[in-house]
Amino acid sequence: MARQRQRPPAARQSAAWKFAGTLQENISALKQVRDAPLASRIGSGLDSAIADLRNAFRTLRKNPRFTAVTVITLALGIGASTAVFSVVNAVLLGPLPYADSDRLVWLWSMDPENPLKQRVSYPDFMDWKAESTTLDLVGYGRIETILTGGGEPQRLMADMTIGNLFTLLRAPPLLGTTAGAEGMERDEPLVILSHRLWSRSFNSDPDVLGRSITLNGLTHVVAAVMPADFEFPVEPANPSDLWMPLERFNPVLAGQRGTRLIEVVGRLRSGVTLDRAQAEMDLIASNLSAQYPNTNGNLGVRIVPAIDEVTGDVSHGLYLLFAAVGALLTIACVNVANIMIARTAERRREIAVRAALGAGRVSIARQFLIESLLVAGVGGIGGCLLAIAGVDAIGSFVPGDLPRANEIAVDGRVLGFAVLISLAPGLAFGLAQGWLGWKMDLTSPLRASERTASEGRAGRRVSDLLIVGEVAAAVILLAGAGLFIQSFWRLARSDPGFDPGNVLTFEVSWPADKYPLPQPAFRELRTRLLAIPGVLATSTGLQLPDRGAPMLDDTLPFIEVEGRPVEPNLRRRAAVINTQPGYFRAMGIPLLRGRDFNESEMTGGPLVTIINESLARAYFPNEDPVGKRLDLDSWVLSGESTREIIGVAGDVKHRGLAEAEPLIYIPMWQRPTWVSHVVVRTDGDPVTYVNAIREAVHGFDPDQPFYDVRTLEQRLSDSLSRDRLTAFWLGIFAALAMTLAGVGLYGVLSNVVVRRTREVGIRMALGATMGDVLKLVMGEGMKPVAAGAVIGLAGAIALTRLVDHLLFEITATDPVTLVAVTVLLTLVAALACWFPARRAIAVDPVVALRHD
Repeated sequence: MARQRQRPPAARQSAAWKFAGTLQENISALKQVRDAPLASRIGSGLDSAIADLRNAFRTLRKNPRFTAVTVITLALGIGASTAVFSVVNAVLLGPLPYADSDRLVWLWSMDPENPLKQRVSYPDFMDWKAESTTLDLVGYGRIETILTGGGEPQRLMADMTIGNLFTLLRAPPLLGTTAGAEGMERDEPLVILSHRLWSRSFNSDPDVLGRSITLNGLTHVVAAVMPADFEFPVEPANPSDLWMPLERFNPVLAGQRGTRLIEVVGRLRSGVTLDRAQAEMDLIASNLSAQYPNTNGNLGVRIVPAIDEVTGDVSHGLYLLFAAVGALLTIACVNVANIMIARTAERRREIAVRAALGAGRVSIARQFLIESLLVAGVGGIGGCLLAIAGVDAIGSFVPGDLPRANEIAVDGRVLGFAVLISLAPGLAFGLAQGWLGWKMDLTSPLRASERTASEGRAGRRVSDLLIVGEVAAAVILLAGAGLFIQSFWRLARSDPGFDPGNVLTFEVSWPADKYPLPQPAFRELRTRLLAIPGVLATSTGLQLPDRGAPMLDDTLPFIEVEGRPVEPNLRRRAAVINTQPGYFRAMGIPLLRGRDFNESEMTGGPLVTIINESLARAYFPNEDPVGKRLDLDSWVLSGESTREIIGVAGDVKHRGLAEAEPLIYIPMWQRPTWVSHVVVRTDGDPVTYVNAIREAVHGFDPDQPFYDVRTLEQRLSDSLSRDRLTAFWLGIFAALAMTLAGVGLYGVLSNVVVRRTREVGIRMALGATMGDVLKLVMGEGMKPVAAGAVIGLAGAIALTRLVDHLLFEITATDPVTLVAVTVLLTLVAALACWFPARRAIAVDPVVALRHD
């Protein structure tokens, strides 16, 4: 047998002479190229490239179905990826709209007993500012103010600044000057207008400088107007309307280190690193802790880069969407790669003819590369057009509190990203086709008996590996989408702890100069609202349930039960809401034990409180808390801190629907606030009562703005906007991934069936049944699918653990979800295999044996 496999000497000699002749020809050609003038070589190369490009256009034009499928598939993947990247780029990657924004930071107080960021007291801020050599610091605090004197009153959001904020941000004004505002001795305080307020309320009047305006009943003088692109702080849901340089801080609060009201922004000085600034602030905080142990204790300082402070917790969801669309792009590229591999096998005879006519393997590989780059380029152009249209669509879907949403656009960086993800697959496809063409036997396709040969082992292996990767990516994407959709579904249907139906909400602000005590005003407004026919109940609350906290985290009081001292490190904080009688009825919050507040407790009387079920469960697990007394340690509850519990209310999820926390309610007069939300429960659609409620508000105080008017159901829906957006886009990407995976598998097996028609005919002529053929084709398609599903399932278990903290009432390894998506994708793949298999068993053996 070994002797039979040896090449005859004459044949070996002929092959050797043939190889030598070919080598000699190549050497001669290289010498001619080397000796040719440079201009001639460049011209020859350019002519060759143009010829290859024309040939590529001609080849793609002759195969419109192949061209359309590959271009559309790539355009979908590239377009979706580019559109999502435009959001990631604008929100997370792009610099903030301030000069040298990478050197801007936020500084927060940090308490070991309360890991949340805390604001800063005025004395601490002044010490930081005086002692720091690495940072320039400015403090600010947000307040609501009312603009009057120009038609209907307007509620505005103002920032009171300590230090020159605009010099720190290096933001020059559009009109006027912001320099010198700090410390100026004037009878009237200065105010700096936002461009939005200047356009809306002052008709963009360039003579507004020096004009007096009335804010909360006090006169201010306009010193400057900021440009349209200036925004500080970056809070889309509640942007700043004006800035008020603070000349003199409240003398009462100025000496209270425990009163933390100030947010601090800083700029790293030249040559200073973030680590060096943090080390210096740690030392300053340590010295203050030793000097003021009662208020500062173990209080530390945390420095946060400005981009991290602005983007907050939205980065997790955006990176998740970007990863999902990356998986979708991978699946699209795999589909195109499989189509191109199959097409390479179909072109074996063409390639062999070109080789016989003198084309070298390098020339053939170059032709494949140019065709792939051409397809990828057209797909990239289509993807960019889809992305530009998609950015406009995304703008209508993004939640209102997404920071920097106004900066989302297809800019140079986004276009560069689109070019990169277009060229990369084009190069990969071309090189893969060139490699397969290089390894291809170019003599057998010219023999009639070989014209229907398959693509070879190498091509089939590559195709199977691509299917494995495609299915694995689809399983991971489907698993992530399934988990988030279930999480959102459970979150949206969780009990918020109150009845949101038929409740209208709005916000009111009573200027302290006009209303030294707000309680009489609230009581009068409540009386007027209850007089409206159809109004069943009304009351006020400091903070309505939504994503926000009921109170600032650093002002929440520590809770102790009278007579039960606990270790300081075991004390718990509780949120505080001040209300009027009727709040629980108006909100639909059940009173589980005890009673509501009464009118006498609104004007005086003993200090009382109502606690929620979570606090009762934590402090009174086996007893009735009504009648017990709590000690509340916090500066926000000045005076006597011991209060009697008169009732227990059901839990309400204030920080979003995902959690309930310890909460106490106190009468409004015992903790006055001049800003509050009003809730009105009606006997019908609350929207129909808006005009009557507005008339009641303005009938009591014509200068009172009527704003933030929403139903309670709208508030709940808005609180879920980010979760809804994530679930929606993940669902879209998962559906596209599953569709692409099915279509890709169908296309691969369809080509296999066409190329193996003769083989099928031979098998059936030799006695193979339809079941045998069906099993052959289905098995060939499902083997890589099964391998991909197993790999994808393992990858899903590993990767979804990274987003476990973003899920609600479901774990990242939920077996039902993982099994369901695997079975679903397997069924889709089986269906994609079934149609080519049916085509195979329908082949007439006689026709198949004559198949060319």
